[in-house]
Amino acid sequence: MRNKLLLTAFLLLIITGFINGQRKELVKIKVEAGKSIRQISRQYLGDPNLWEDILASNGIKSVNDIKAGMELLIPVKAIKDARSEVDAALKAISEATDAGARVFAEKTINLAIDLHKQAVREREKGDFDECIKLASQAVKEAEKAGKEAGEKRNVSAEATLTSKKGTVENKPPAQSYWNSIELNSKLKEGEKVRTKSASGAEITFQDGNRIRLNENAQALIQTMRIDLLNKKRQSNVSLEQGDAFAYLKGSRTKKNFNVDIKGLNTNVKSNNFWVKKDKNSTKIANYDGEIEVSAKGKTVVIKKNQGLKVDKGRELKEPKALLAEAELTGPENRKLFFNEDVILTWNPVNDASSYWVEISREESFEDLFIFHKGVTKTTFNFGNKGNGIYYWRIAAVDKEGIPGPKGNYRSFRVQPDKLGPYLVIFEPEEESYTTAGEITLKGKTETESVLSVNDKNVKVESDGSFSAAVTLEEGANTIRIIAVDKAGNKSEIERKVIRDSSNKIDINFDDSINRNEAGDFLIKSNVVNLRGTTKANSKLEFTSIGQGTRYGGYSKKDGSFYIKLRTSGSEEKFILRITAESGVVSEDTLTFRKPAGKPVIKPDALPASVKDAELNISGTVENYSKMSLNGSPLKIAGNRFSEKITLDEGENILLFTGSDDFGNNVSIERRVIRDSQPPDLITFNSSKGKDSEYYTFSVTAKDNSGLKKLCVASVKDENGTHSVNLLLDASGLIYTGKIVKKLSGKVEYLSITLEDYLGNKKTYRIEKNRIVN
Repeated sequence: MRNKLLLTAFLLLIITGFINGQRKELVKIKVEAGKSIRQISRQYLGDPNLWEDILASNGIKSVNDIKAGMELLIPVKAIKDARSEVDAALKAISEATDAGARVFAEKTINLAIDLHKQAVREREKGDFDECIKLASQAVKEAEKAGKEAGEKRNVSAEATLTSKKGTVENKPPAQSYWNSIELNSKLKEGEKVRTKSASGAEITFQDGNRIRLNENAQALIQTMRIDLLNKKRQSNVSLEQGDAFAYLKGSRTKKNFNVDIKGLNTNVKSNNFWVKKDKNSTKIANYDGEIEVSAKGKTVVIKKNQGLKVDKGRELKEPKALLAEAELTGPENRKLFFNEDVILTWNPVNDASSYWVEISREESFEDLFIFHKGVTKTTFNFGNKGNGIYYWRIAAVDKEGIPGPKGNYRSFRVQPDKLGPYLVIFEPEEESYTTAGEITLKGKTETESVLSVNDKNVKVESDGSFSAAVTLEEGANTIRIIAVDKAGNKSEIERKVIRDSSNKIDINFDDSINRNEAGDFLIKSNVVNLRGTTKANSKLEFTSIGQGTRYGGYSKKDGSFYIKLRTSGSEEKFILRITAESGVVSEDTLTFRKPAGKPVIKPDALPASVKDAELNISGTVENYSKMSLNGSPLKIAGNRFSEKITLDEGENILLFTGSDDFGNNVSIERRVIRDSQPPDLITFNSSKGKDSEYYTFSVTAKDNSGLKKLCVASVKDENGTHSVNLLLDASGLIYTGKIVKKLSGKVEYLSITLEDYLGNKKTYRIEKNRIVN
C-alpha cells in the first residue's frame, strides 16, 4: 500500500512538472524578410489576431520595430492558455450576470469583472502567467457570484444604472425635483430617469435585461417583480419621451420584460428593439422577434428588421422594412494606428437620410465611448483619442428618422507613436581613424523617413538603405545623421571620425610610474603595469632589446590601454611599436631602470672645531640623483665631492641630504665649531687654609672650543710678585693651583693668561680684584 502511495505521488510530481514546463514553452524564431507579424502569429499560434501577444511577450512597443533577422521568443503555450482563461472568465461572468449577479451579488461580480480586466491588461503587457492567474481568479469569483445570486432571489428586485455619459438625473417616487444620479446607483419601482443633451444612460435589470436611454430621453420604472414559486421575473418600463434601445435576454416567447409606450398597447416578443416617443408620434424599430402594437382597435405586428411610425391621433400603418445594414469599408478590421487620425468609412445605404455612429471600448457595446447621430456623410473622423482598442458600427437612418440594424462591427487599435524611426549606421564605426580625406557613410532607416547627413538631404532606397560621401577635415570630425518619420518623430546618431594624415601617433603614459628628465621609466620591481592613452583601437607591441620577449595589447575606443611587462636586471630597453587603425605605424625606444641601492653619503672626517672662517669639506656619494649641503647642491665629480664653505662663529650644523629618482632619501648631519675668540675669564679668587703656610688659587673660564690644561696667574704680596701655574679640573671650566711657600701680607691677582686649543690667547690685567682689560 505504501509503495502505491509513493508511486502515485511521484507520478503527480512528474505530471505537474510537465504541465508547468509546457506553460513555460518558448519557440525561438528569426523574422524572415517580407513576413508580417500576423503571418507569424498564424503560423505559430494558429490565429493571426494574436500578434499583439507576440509583441508584448518580447517587450516590443510597435510593429515598426519588427525587422528582418530579428530573433523573437514566442511562449506558445502561455499565450494560448492566457487567451483560453480570459475567454473562460468572460463566459463565467456572462453566466453569473444571467443569474442576477449584477443585483444579488454586486460586489462579487464586480470583483470578477475587475479581475478579468486586470488579466486583459497583464496579457497586453506580456505577463501571461499573471494573466492566467488573474483570469482563473475571475472565473472563481464569477462562479461564486452566480451562486450568491441563486441564494438571494428571495429579496426585492432592483435595477442598476450601469452606464452614464454626460448629465443623468433621477426622481424617486413622491419627490417633486430631479437629482443628479451616480453610476451604479440602484433604481426602484416608480422611479424616473432622464438624460440631458449630449448624454446617455444604461439601466440593467437583475436578469440582465437592459435599456439604453439616448440624449433627452425620460423613462419610468413601473414594476419589478419576482414570482418566487415559478422564479419568473416581470419588469415594466414606460418610455415617456425621447428614444431608447432595449437589449433583452431570455426566450422571445416568454414575456418577462415590457416597454410601455403612452397611447399604444404593446406586446413585446423581441430581445432587441428601439423606441422613440415625442409629442406628435411614436417610432419603433425592431431588430429581433416580433412586437405587437395596438391602437384604435387595430393591431399590427412589427417583424424583425421592420419599423413603424405611429402619428398621434391617426390609424396604424403597416410596418415597413428597415434600411439595409451599412457595409463598413475602412479601416480594415484590427488595424493599428499610430499618430494619424482614424477615419471611419462605409458605403452609402440607399434612401438613408443620415447615419448613427457607435464607438465603444467594449466588444459588447454596453458602454459607448461615442454615440453620434445625424452624420450625413459616409465618413467619420474619430481623430486620435488615446491608446486602446475601439469597436465601431453604423446604423443607417431613413427619412422618418428610424434607424436600421447596426449589423457587423469592426475594431481598430490606437497606439500613439512617440518613438523615432529605426536608424542604424553600418560604416564608419564610432571613434574610427583614417588618413583619407573622404569616407562613405552607410546605414539603414525606415523607408518613408526623411534623412539628412550634416544637414544635407540623402536619398533613402526602397529597402531603407542609404549611403553618402562625407568630406573630412584634419583632426576630429562629427557626422550628424537625422531621420524623421511621417509622424514627425526624430532619430539622431552622431559618428566621430578622426582624420590623421600626419603619420604620427601620440602616446601618453599616466603618472603611475615615475620618469626622469631623460624619459626613463623608474621602476622598483620587475613587474611593470603600464597605463596611458593613444589612438583608439591601436595595436601596441613591446619587444625587449636584450631578451627578445614580447608583450602586447590594444587600446580601447577611448584610447586607453593597460599592458603588463616583465623586466630583468637593473636596466632594460624595449622597442614600442604602435599600429593605428588607419595603418600608421610609430616606433619608440623605452628604457626601464631599477635602483641599484639606496643613496649613500660619506663625508670625510671633519674637525670638531676650527679657528678660521673657511673650511674644506669632502667625501663620497653613491646611487644618487641629487645631493646637497644645507640646501645647496654639491659639486660632484665621479663619486667624490669637495666644497669650501664659510663658517659662522660658534656651532655650525652641516646637513647633507640626498635622493634618487626612485623616491629613496638619505640625510646625515655633522657639527663644526668655529672659535676665533680667546677664552672668557669668569671668576678668580684665592684662599689660605687654616694653620697653612700656602695659598690656594682658582680661576673660572669659558671657551667654545675648549680650554688648554694650563693657565698662568701673576699674584703679589708684601714681598713682591709671584707666578702661579693653574691646572684645569675635570669640569673643563675651573683652574686651580697652590703656592707652597709662605706669602706675607695681602695677596692679590695681577694678571691671568688664558688660552684655548685653537691658539686663541689673552692676558687679563687685574687691579684691586677687578678686570681692567
